[in-house]
Amino acid sequence: MKRLIEQLSKSFNDIRRCGILFLLCVGMFGNGEVQGRPSGNGSPAEGFAPAKNGRDFDRISIHPNSEDWLFTECSHELNPAGDCLVLRYNLKTQQLQRYQLPDGYLYSYASFSPQGHYIVINRAPKHDGSETQIQQSIENAEIVVMRSNGTDFRVLPLAKGSKLAPFMSLDETKIAYWRPGVLRSPGGKTMSTDFDVYEYDLKSQSDSLFSGRYQFFEAGNAQYISADEILLSSYGPRKYAQSMGDYQKKYNGSEVYKLKRNNPDLPVPSFTEIEHARDSSADNQGNTYFSGQKLPSPGASFFKRSPAGDITLWQQPLNLIALRHVVAAPDGRYIAFIYASEGSRYRDQKSAFGRLDTGTPQWLPIDMPALAASTLLPVRPATD
Repeated sequence: MKRLIEQLSKSFNDIRRCGILFLLCVGMFGNGEVQGRPSGNGSPAEGFAPAKNGRDFDRISIHPNSEDWLFTECSHELNPAGDCLVLRYNLKTQQLQRYQLPDGYLYSYASFSPQGHYIVINRAPKHDGSETQIQQSIENAEIVVMRSNGTDFRVLPLAKGSKLAPFMSLDETKIAYWRPGVLRSPGGKTMSTDFDVYEYDLKSQSDSLFSGRYQFFEAGNAQYISADEILLSSYGPRKYAQSMGDYQKKYNGSEVYKLKRNNPDLPVPSFTEIEHARDSSADNQGNTYFSGQKLPSPGASFFKRSPAGDITLWQQPLNLIALRHVVAAPDGRYIAFIYASEGSRYRDQKSAFGRLDTGTPQWLPIDMPALAASTLLPVRPATD
C-alpha cells in the first residue's frame, strides 16, 4: 500500500510538473538539499524563517477579494490510499476548507475565475502506477468547472488528451488551458512538450487554439489581461529550438509573453529590461508582477511594472532559494509564493507557503493548518 501511495504521488507530480522549473540563482534546484544561507546586515532575509517540514502543495490561485487562496495538496493523511485534494484557505480567519470532489481522480491546477464566481480544475483518473495506466490517465484527463461554493459541478466536453492549468476569461464565458502536442514516456524529465493555449467557449461549446501554434517547451503561469490577450510565462518556442542560446541572449532570458487572439506570429518576450523575467501575473490595476534578476546587484528579486513603465523591486531573501510558484494578489497588496522547504530536495515535493507584503515590505512564512483541521465543502453536480 505504501508503495502504491508513493507511485500515485510521483506519477501525479510527473503529470502536473509541466510548468517550467525556473532558475533564479545558481544551484537553485536539483538533487541537492535546499539549505538556508546566512545574510549580511540589512538583508531582506532577516526575519524570514523557511519551513523545515514541507507538504506536497501545488499552485496558488487568489480570489478577487485577495483573502481566499485556492490550491491542491497530495497526501495520504486523510486517505491511506492517497488523494490530491482541492483546498481553500482564508488569510484572515486562517480557516482551511477542502472541496468534497468525486472520488477516483487526482485533482490539480485549481483556479478561481476573475470575478470569483467559479472554480476550474484539472483532474486525471487514479491508477496503479504502471506505465500503461499512467498513459491512460493522461489521455483521460479532464477539466471540470463549478461555482466557488461547490454547486453546479460539471465536466467540460473536451477532446481526449492531456489538458493542463485551466483559467477563465475576465467575463467568465471562456476557459483557456494548456494542451501539449507531444507526450513522452513516464520517467523522462518532462511528461509533455510542445504546449499551446486552447480556449473553450462555454456558450458555443467550441474549442480552438487561442492564437498561433507556438509549441512552447513548457507551460507556466497564464491569465487573461483583456478579452483578447493572455499574459503567460513559458520557455522555449520550438521555432528557436536549434538556436535557443541566441534567442535567450537577444531577449535577456525573458520567458514572459503576451498572446493576442488569432495572431499566428509568435510575440517577442516582454520585460526584457530585467534579466530572466518569469512567473508573470497581473493585478486589477494593470500592474504586472514577475520574478527575475537585476545584476550585478541585488540579484534574484520580485518586480512590479506599472502601466506607465515604472519598476519596483523587492530583493529575495537569501534563504528563500527554490520557488515553485509565484502569483500576485488581485489588489496588489502582496505576492504569494510556494517554495521548497528547507533541508528538502527540490524533487521531493516538500513545500511551504509564503508571501511578500508589498507595502511594508515584509517576507512572511504562512503556517498552513493540517488537513485534519480542515472542514468539508460539499460539491453538488449541475442539474441541467
